[in-house]
Amino acid sequence: MVRGNALSSLWWKGYLTYDEGADDPFWITRTLGTTTNLADFLDTFNSYSRTRTRGIARAISEVIDELHLERLKNQPFRDLNKYLNRYSAVPPLDFYTESEIYELTKEEFVRICS
Repeated sequence: MVRGNALSSLWWKGYLTYDEGADDPFWITRTLGTTTNLADFLDTFNSYSRTRTRGIARAISEVIDELHLERLKNQPFRDLNKYLNRYSAVPPLDFYTESEIYELTKEEFVRICS
């Protein structure tokens, strides 16, 4: 997977954040919010799978709503990425379902944001 140049990075962002089966196909883009968050996300192993991306984005979206946050801030998002990268060093998240990734992400993100 080559994401080292601007064009491939742009394609990869679109591939990961467009959910054709959803009522709002751009919900993941809106959840991640900023260019910084999208760039940070692409720099992690979490962005290697649409399943992981959707599970993580769904959890973030719900936590933002539940905690009445205005938007996803950069530092909590970076902390979440660090946690998920460390967690996946033992049990590979590639074998988790979207729901399992969602539960893992939501629990940690609530802890980070609280």
